[in-house]
Amino acid sequence: MNKSDSWAWADSDQITHIDGFGVPGALWPSGLPVNGYWTGTEDSDSPGNSWLVSGHSGEVIICVAFGPQSDSLSVVCVP
Repeated sequence: MNKSDSWAWADSDQITHIDGFGVPGALWPSGLPVNGYWTGTEDSDSPGNSWLVSGHSGEVIICVAFGPQSDSLSVVCVP
């Protein structure tokens, strides 16, 4: 997110770009199942936890997963 490997939750209102998803609040990508998807961005407030992107009411939302990326969640390839 924001082309960063690490991002603090306190700064989440400053996220202006999520690869493959646009921005928080954008329409959920057509044809992509609504699910939680790993990002390549770690929560700098809690090392080992990573940011997720998911769809809620047809919009892109972000949240922090409380667990490592080895947990079973979906991924999507972004060209």
